[in-house]
Amino acid sequence: MRSTNSHRPERLPEPLPGPLCAVYAPLLPVLDEPATQPRLAAEVRAHAAACAYCRARADEYTRLDAALRRAFAPDTLPAPRTEEIMRHLSDDTEAAPVATPAPTPSSEPSVTLVSLDHQRPPRRAVTALAALAAALVVALLAQLIISAHPHGPSVAAGQTPPSGTTIPARGEETLLNDVSMVSPDEGWAVGQHTDAPNGDAQGPASRGVIYHYLHGRWQQVDGIPNTVGALYVVQMLSASDGWAAGGNTILRYDGHRWSPQAAIPDQLAGLRMLTPTDGWAIAETIDPYSSTGIYHFDGAQWKPAPLSAALRSLAHRGIGLRAIQMRSADEGWIVGEVEGDSTTIQTGPNSSSTYPSTPPTGLLLHLSRGQWTVQATFPNTTLSDIAMTSAGDGWAVGNDHTYRFQSDDPSPFDSTHMLLLRSSAGRWQRVTVPLADPSRLSGTLSHIVMRSPDDGWISGASDGGVSSSVGDAPQTAVLLHYTGGRWIETQTPVIAHRFHYSVSSLAVMAAGDVWAVGASLLPREDGVPSGGGGFTPTIVPLILHYHDGAWSVITS
Repeated sequence: MRSTNSHRPERLPEPLPGPLCAVYAPLLPVLDEPATQPRLAAEVRAHAAACAYCRARADEYTRLDAALRRAFAPDTLPAPRTEEIMRHLSDDTEAAPVATPAPTPSSEPSVTLVSLDHQRPPRRAVTALAALAAALVVALLAQLIISAHPHGPSVAAGQTPPSGTTIPARGEETLLNDVSMVSPDEGWAVGQHTDAPNGDAQGPASRGVIYHYLHGRWQQVDGIPNTVGALYVVQMLSASDGWAAGGNTILRYDGHRWSPQAAIPDQLAGLRMLTPTDGWAIAETIDPYSSTGIYHFDGAQWKPAPLSAALRSLAHRGIGLRAIQMRSADEGWIVGEVEGDSTTIQTGPNSSSTYPSTPPTGLLLHLSRGQWTVQATFPNTTLSDIAMTSAGDGWAVGNDHTYRFQSDDPSPFDSTHMLLLRSSAGRWQRVTVPLADPSRLSGTLSHIVMRSPDDGWISGASDGGVSSSVGDAPQTAVLLHYTGGRWIETQTPVIAHRFHYSVSSLAVMAAGDVWAVGASLLPREDGVPSGGGGFTPTIVPLILHYHDGAWSVITS
């Protein structure tokens, strides 16, 4: 699927690659392969949602699939009848106005449910030929990236690297995905580490990493079992009680060490503990057959939570879960998306190809009377995170999708723009994202945290427009602060000798005390060269601290 932000009727030029395309683009054709870790596949899809270049590459692989289908029949997944889904939704959806596809900031949204007219798209028929095609374009991707974004300065022999710089082995990757602070003087961050390429065709596997902040220093914790894969969420209830999750494993901290606490039969996307004996976890998807994907911890074990009829029906369409927030044992919210409709086109006597025909629909779930129900849907959007400050007041973030078709191409152009929603007394409406350059609105808002109704933070990423830089190296992280009744953009720090950096999570301790974690991509010469002029990038953990009105780099 290709993407553009222009609305001219003629065929548009191919978009240029971004700084992380060399990492994610080669994985596009194998997202549905059993050997691909589900969470990694989710990361690639999240990147592609805000990357026009990778969506264009995905379109090329879709065309390759069309050729493969001439020899391999598609594996379809049956979907419920449209009238059945709409009946469940009308019975189950709580009374809450829903944002229309493109209202003005001052317009009042109305309740709109997306039409589900087609069956869920079949999983793509990917074979070794598609994987080989991906391998052949890696070198070209890398060359395009370097030509489009020249790398920053190297550290010459005898020079000292920038302050806070981590010097890793070439080609290894360490990313931080979440952060939780116990106090201004203690906190934890979790993420993943992947060793440098070792010649294995499948490459080294990722493993979980945990960092601890104490006595003014962040240090990596030893003793994490090698069997623990990448970690994506951490929550500290106290200095001696913490929880972390990733893959199908939940870890617990007892004040001395992190140990496996439970195994969940799903790939986890979120975790929220209310007390040491009461908490919730969400998987990346809701299984359409077992109706599992949301789990409750009762102090003894994790059990699947009851789902409404609408959720069970929508699961056959494909539901992705992104984040969960709990205000009490009886009230909480989950955000995600429902896959859009699709169109199937005959490509031969016994073969066909399926293309997206409508964008995904943002999904807001609510815990009510012990059951998770559909509270609202937001057509043409993906919801990434939510922060409610009361039962009816709060915020949600994500991105819009705009599909545009050309007569000779069944695959749509998908334009994504940052989405900010506000709920006031239970009524949701759009809020303008305060970026001075409109072209920088192309991208996504991924994380939000509200310390109080009057103080909050958002992190996101822009894939277009002007951004702070070192030379021509893009610095596309977006950090917004809610203060004085409005959102304002804060100045992100410039990091020397970094090709790109991104922020994945925030932790707010006080009005002027905020921590952010993520990852930094080093320049080309610090990666591992591969055939044809390509390279495997080196990625290091990023930790930022906001204090006295400015962001500073703690480690990168």
